[in-house]
Amino acid sequence: MATIVKLNNSDSHAILIGVGYGQFESARPNAFFGNLIPSERSGKSEMAALSTATGDILWYPSEDLTIVSIDGKPPADHLQEYFSNPK
Repeated sequence: MATIVKLNNSDSHAILIGVGYGQFESARPNAFFGNLIPSERSGKSEMAALSTATGDILWYPSEDLTIVSIDGKPPADHLQEYFSNPK
């Protein structure tokens, strides 16, 4: 079975293939002070690989996705025993 996700900004659905997390940091010499005070940039990327109905693979920001079903059942069904028997 598969994990089905909804793209939050549309009515489209896709199959979740996997997720990835990337970080980057770069520095370049400052125009006035050279390497003494470099211009720096950094960031992160949390993306999910999705498959469309035609089999195309696309990367989508994970925060813009909602899980609709896992193996044909809603996520709450998989967690039901943890809701009824808190530990």
